[in-house]
Amino acid sequence: MVKILYLIIMYPLIQLTEFLFILVREIFKNDGFSIIGTGFLVSILYLPLYISAEKKRINFYYKKRIISEGSTQIKTAFTGKEKRMLLQTIYKQYQYKPVMRIGSLSDILIQIPLFIAVYVFFSGLQKIQGVNFLFISDLGKPDTLITIGHTVVHILPIIFGCLGIASAIIYTKRIPTAKERIVIYALPILFCILLYNGPSGLVIFWIINSLFLLLKNGIQLLKHPAKILYFLMVGAVLLTDIFLVFFQPGSLHKRLFLIVVLTLLLFVPLIIKKAKQKGLTILANLQQNKK
Repeated sequence: MVKILYLIIMYPLIQLTEFLFILVREIFKNDGFSIIGTGFLVSILYLPLYISAEKKRINFYYKKRIISEGSTQIKTAFTGKEKRMLLQTIYKQYQYKPVMRIGSLSDILIQIPLFIAVYVFFSGLQKIQGVNFLFISDLGKPDTLITIGHTVVHILPIIFGCLGIASAIIYTKRIPTAKERIVIYALPILFCILLYNGPSGLVIFWIINSLFLLLKNGIQLLKHPAKILYFLMVGAVLLTDIFLVFFQPGSLHKRLFLIVVLTLLLFVPLIIKKAKQKGLTILANLQQNKK
């Protein structure tokens, strides 16, 4: 079972991370910027999943609130068999099942396979061993930016943890229950602990991902967040395309290939939307045929 899950979930994520890293590295010829670019691209590819998970969570809490109010009234006014029948009716009316609670945490659950896949890839990546980047002496080892006495403090994982907590603070403004808030706060702290002695390159990847999530969660508080996120993504891709065309030296065909890949990413949300609409249409037709 574990092997099947690995082949279905983990292996494709590891291969995707490797493909994007090699692609960006071929253009920039710099391992540090390649890690940053890979983090940016993976975050964009994951964006539709985050948005879908957000919708599931909102739908869950909406149904839970309505059912909770209805259940309270039923339990107050009725007893026995009549109470059970009415409770079953309200659950059926809103298609509510206790297992839907998992859907409310799907935006957290989708990060765990990504974390494992990225950890496996960058932890075993020989290309970044001994490579310095900006103020980091070795991307393949934990950073040594701050030393207190004889103790080295790895500051990059701490930065990552702070960004994760800041993102969680914004995100939990829309979560009514304390139990779910604790889980969301615990995740970046857990990741920070796991990454504390990890390679600097791996931590840089997650800092980029955390910055992306922080921006996404902040935008979610505004009106029309999906449109704003999409237009920001368009702007980021266009700026990157301009940089690749006019400022980045190197092989033209490789730069053009990356431009095509980036531009195609802009159509991912539209493709998902169309596929979802098509799926709903097919499902509605099947239900109508059954009747």
